[in-house]
Amino acid sequence: VIRDLSEFSPEQIAAEVARLQSIYTLSKPALLDDFVIRGRRLLANWTNVSLDDLTLRNSVLNERVEQLNDMVSSFCDENNLPQLTVRVDESLRPGQAVIENGTLLIHPDSLLFPNERDLFDGLYHELTHNEQLFLIVRQLRSELGPNATVNQIRQAYETATDRSDDLSVEYVTEALNIINQRELEPLTQTQSRAA
Repeated sequence: VIRDLSEFSPEQIAAEVARLQSIYTLSKPALLDDFVIRGRRLLANWTNVSLDDLTLRNSVLNERVEQLNDMVSSFCDENNLPQLTVRVDESLRPGQAVIENGTLLIHPDSLLFPNERDLFDGLYHELTHNEQLFLIVRQLRSELGPNATVNQIRQAYETATDRSDDLSVEYVTEALNIINQRELEPLTQTQSRAA
C-alpha cells in the first residue's frame, strides 16, 4: 500500500527504511544500483530491429530472454537467493512482471520495446518477492528443524497462508539447497518476525 509520506516525519521515514534494510538484503540501495547498472549494460547491447518478420521477432525475443535470465541468475546467485527463470507471458500487460512458482513472467513487449525504468523496476520488485519467499522458507525450516522435507515446508506454508501455489517443489528444493550448502547467517529476530 502506497501512502502519502507527508504524514510521516523524516525520522519516522528513516526508521522504517532502516527497519526494512535490516530485514531485506535487496532493500539496500547499493544492490539496487548494481542491478540497474547490470540492466543498463544489457540494454546498451539491445538494438532496435524491425519486428515485422515474425521469425526475427521471436529470435530477438528468445535472445533477450536468455540474456535477462543470465543477468537475473547471476544476481540471485550472488545474493543467495533461489533462481528465477524469466519467461514471457502475453497475458500480462506491457511493463508488468509477476512471479509464479519460481518463474518471473514479463510481457514480451517489455523486452522488444524496453522502457528501462518499467522493466527494471518490475524485475527488481519481483526479486524482492523472491527474497520474501526465501525468508519464509528459511523461517519454516528453522521452525521444523534441519531435517525438514520439501513437503513439510510446503504444508506448513499452506497451513499458515491458505495458499499452496506460491511454493513449488522446485523452489523449495532450491531454497533448501542454498540453506544447506551456503553458510548463511541465521535469521535475525526482525527477519523471523517479518517472515
